[in-house]
Amino acid sequence: MVEFFPENRDDWRKTNDLLKTAETVFITTHVNPDGDALGSEMALADFLRRSGKRCAIYNHSPMPDVFRYLDPFGVIRVFNGENPREQKPKETDAIVFLDLGRFDRCGKCTEFFEKSSAAKIVIDHHPPENVDADIVVVNTRAAATGSLVYDLLCHLDASLVDHEIALSIMTAIVTDTGYFRYSNTTATTHLIASSLYDKGVTAIDVRSRLETGFPLCRQKLMGLALSRIRIALEGQIAYSYITHEMFDTAGAKREHTDGIIDQLRFINGTKIAFLAIQEEQERYKVSFRSGENVSVNRVAAMLGGGGHPRAAGANLIGSLDFVIRRVLDAAESYLIHDHKE
Repeated sequence: MVEFFPENRDDWRKTNDLLKTAETVFITTHVNPDGDALGSEMALADFLRRSGKRCAIYNHSPMPDVFRYLDPFGVIRVFNGENPREQKPKETDAIVFLDLGRFDRCGKCTEFFEKSSAAKIVIDHHPPENVDADIVVVNTRAAATGSLVYDLLCHLDASLVDHEIALSIMTAIVTDTGYFRYSNTTATTHLIASSLYDKGVTAIDVRSRLETGFPLCRQKLMGLALSRIRIALEGQIAYSYITHEMFDTAGAKREHTDGIIDQLRFINGTKIAFLAIQEEQERYKVSFRSGENVSVNRVAAMLGGGGHPRAAGANLIGSLDFVIRRVLDAAESYLIHDHKE
């Protein structure tokens, strides 16, 4: 048996014990899921079904069009709390929370799952948070949650990992590592990718699916965001924003913001880039990116958020001007007082 994260061996044994005895396994992830979250969900769900286990995926957010290839049959359901088919998990069931460290990050699914008496399993690769679950597997050495899910599946029964599961795992990994360009890419990441190649799935397969699928509205939205770029602290900070009006002008959706933040980070001299995206009238999701030696998760933590050193986020309440001022204050404070070259 191949082990990619031997430090999690006991965690996988305990996870296997819970999954084997569960009547139904429920799976969920964070609001506005990315390729890592969705790939992890689909890989685990497909594996469980192949092993004869009943499972269901409920998410707060709908599947973004660009990732539709992961779920051609509509396995992932958008939770609304009113569908009679959405029966609450029982004590004899299990719930797996993927790519999140706090229950409230699964949005409107939170109460549905958190108050359940079913066993709860958290699998994540972000810095750990306090969460009351039966099993918490957090490994920041993993480049993506999909890497941990794959390690789990190899422990359970590697023979069940087929082309579809491998495609889901590869999607999780390449989207969270920027096709192996980000600093979270490790030798273990490449070892996992190599084993997925043996299943007939390559990084190029995923890239061809993701990078030929940008609709015109996404490019228009990116143009609107880039036209509003501002810099601060002598060019060390670059930032922009996306409002409801900009979404309407471009004819775009929330899912079409993916990747825009990276364009800000590419500006010469930028140490911290952030993008404020309007979610509700006075609620914004702020995404951060940085280069080497700049830990934007520390900036996000000042604002009640978190994440990785090079990619983090926070949710803020207030007007756009208020939100941008708060984020700028935090970013400037970090660079001036805390950051060491």
